[in-house]
Amino acid sequence: MKIGDLVQYVPSSESYLGGKIELGTITSISTMGNRDHRETQYHIVWHTTDNTGWWSGEVLTLARTKDSER
Repeated sequence: MKIGDLVQYVPSSESYLGGKIELGTITSISTMGNRDHRETQYHIVWHTTDNTGWWSGEVLTLARTKDSER
């Protein structure tokens, strides 16, 4: 995933039942953690809720890439 990509929040299966899809755009990327356990964090501006912030890549999936828009 890279800056400008449209992503979707992937909640746990228990919290998703009946839930809505949350979409946002990546605005910044940071690799955090220590030498043995790195984790990529993405700053997301959410379009479907009034929220922005840093999110783990483990809970995000790519909805659309910036390069695929033509």
